Amino acid sequence: MASWKNIAIHVWTVQATPALVDTLDRLSATFTTAHPEGISAIHIISNNIPLPDADVRERLQRVTNRYASRLACVCHVVEGSGFWASALHGFLTGLHWLTRGTFRLHICSDLTAAARWVPGPHVQMTKVTVGIAELDEVLRHVRRLAG
Repeated sequence: MASWKNIAIHVWTVQATPALVDTLDRLSATFTTAHPEGISAIHIISNNIPLPDADVRERLQRVTNRYASRLACVCHVVEGSGFWASALHGFLTGLHWLTRGTFRLHICSDLTAAARWVPGPHVQMTKVTVGIAELDEVLRHVRRLAG
């Protein structure tokens, strides 16, 4: 988990667990408090990690609901294709629909697509300008560090 400006960046290289979601919740509380203008989040999901179990899905929904009013947008980068990616797309879309928030959602398959999409909805709510090339570089750096 990393941050840049008022954008949270999460790289998921293992299946989401209750402990990881609790860490996400704790860090989100601190991050949203530090950025009253609002935030955006980018989740990079490694190829073929298992989808969250039912209890973790519920925890993720609660965390998303807790911070939804502070979110400009959420972008999920799904690194993979085929049945697994389709199932993950369905889960992520469902999570968004069950959330009581107006934030924008985007699901894509590469970092450059995320870097191109996030700046638009991000600046609309937060009024913080983010450069595409800069964000792309940050995402690549964070992804490399995560392995």
